Amino acid sequence: MRFPLDEVGVLALLEILDPKVVRDLTNSPQSIIPLASNFLAIAPENTLEQDNEWGLFRQYKQIPVSSKSIPEFWYSIHNLKDGFDHSKFERLSQFMTNLTVLHPSLVCVERIFSPSKLHKDKVH
Repeated sequence: MRFPLDEVGVLALLEILDPKVVRDLTNSPQSIIPLASNFLAIAPENTLEQDNEWGLFRQYKQIPVSSKSIPEFWYSIHNLKDGFDHSKFERLSQFMTNLTVLHPSLVCVERIFSPSKLHKDKVH
């Protein structure tokens, strides 16, 4: 079953996992807080700092968009360093990487995908 990523809702917010969507400044969201608020179990405590990283990341010109898989892409973002050799996007990388490997037992994941399962069960 394919999930309707083009519809409004949490699944539509997950579209930003795609590096091509992030690079499209006109279509990528200006804030990551709406997405993080749906995944509190894996979101960092300070979502404002994460949102600041998101804003910087969207503007960052040296993002290596390549043929990497989506999880590899977000994990590799952790390696982008500032002048003090600290990760520029540590919180963002951690959160986005975690989103790519959501475990179905997480309550936040179960709540999001259970309507899809109900729909699937009704169709079959």
